[in-house]
Amino acid sequence: MRNRIVVALGAALWCASLAGAQPPERLPELPTPIVSENYDGGGACRGPAFSVTADYLIAFVRGTQLPPLVTTATPGTARPIAGVIGQPSTSTLFGDDWVNDGMRSGFRLGAAWWFGPEQRFGLDGGFTMLESQATLFSATSTDGTILARPYISTNTGTPQAVLVAFPGQSNGSIDVRAASANFYTLHLDVTEKAIDTGWFRLDALFGYRFYRYDESLRVRQSILTTNPNFIDGTEIVSNDLFSTHNVFHGGDLGFRTHFIWDRLSLDVLTKVAVGRVFRETNIGGDQVTTAPGLAPVTQTGGVFALATNSGTFGSRDWKVMPEFTATLSWQIRPNLNARVGYTFLLLNGVLRAADQVDTTLNPNFFPGGNASGEIRPAFGQIRSDVWIQSLNFGLEFTY
Repeated sequence: MRNRIVVALGAALWCASLAGAQPPERLPELPTPIVSENYDGGGACRGPAFSVTADYLIAFVRGTQLPPLVTTATPGTARPIAGVIGQPSTSTLFGDDWVNDGMRSGFRLGAAWWFGPEQRFGLDGGFTMLESQATLFSATSTDGTILARPYISTNTGTPQAVLVAFPGQSNGSIDVRAASANFYTLHLDVTEKAIDTGWFRLDALFGYRFYRYDESLRVRQSILTTNPNFIDGTEIVSNDLFSTHNVFHGGDLGFRTHFIWDRLSLDVLTKVAVGRVFRETNIGGDQVTTAPGLAPVTQTGGVFALATNSGTFGSRDWKVMPEFTATLSWQIRPNLNARVGYTFLLLNGVLRAADQVDTTLNPNFFPGGNASGEIRPAFGQIRSDVWIQSLNFGLEFTY
């Protein structure tokens, strides 16, 4: 009996084992890990080794302030006070205002190269140009309208005016051109990667910086005499020219901070260039008198550019040029980014043409005068700061 129970239990266990011994379910295969070719194995992603950028700039340059250059007066104004600043009948036609502060177009080209698989060191270079801007003025009087050039006389210490057109004395014209030339700057920097966590990178920069910025102010007046004391048809043409040139060479120091979030990235560039500004001012004037039947007579000196302040003057000293740029980029293709940004530059201690005009004159130094008394106008080489701001739109190609 006992043997039968043991046999029965054994048979039951064997059947149960057959019933429960089903083949196990097959586990799904895990995908093969994908490793980016830019992954350096150390927790950070290796970026592109080469990049080229091209940006279009909408820029604004701090304008230049002109002194009063051309005035007029109401009809019937007495000759001694015609066009004189401060008189109730006088109004300013041109000057005593800011000019060349409107929008300018420009472009910026850049390239960067990282060396070796670790991309610790690289080169970064770029060139920027902004277009020139000029403000023009022209006035002609043949109908008795008063045209004048205001100044302050050293002889009396009061405002006076050179009359270009006045009823019964002369007809005349005045042409003014205040120009701000193209702005150029370039840099070439060695870069070193200081921090790289994948989403955040900090690069140090050291290199060379250059810029050039020029301005000019030109005034031309033509007086056609109608005074019976002169030969009928006598013409007197006077020219004043003020031009300034500023060239900077220096060392470039700064940091570029790079933030990455998916396809979006933000670059913040902060730099300071320390170097020497080479400045030059050219001032010159002339007057040509042409009478019918006689040879033209040329004399040195116009109105604001006389023998007392004419010539070429230079100076140089050390200055600092800070720069700030923030650029937001969106990766539209694996090797192509769209960019938008803002840039601020400060040109420290440059010469501007209008600042070199001394409006206090000694009439004795006008062409044909006796050249005596206080030496004015004088040359002072006045310096000022110029800021440049721009909105930047462009593309970046990486490889």
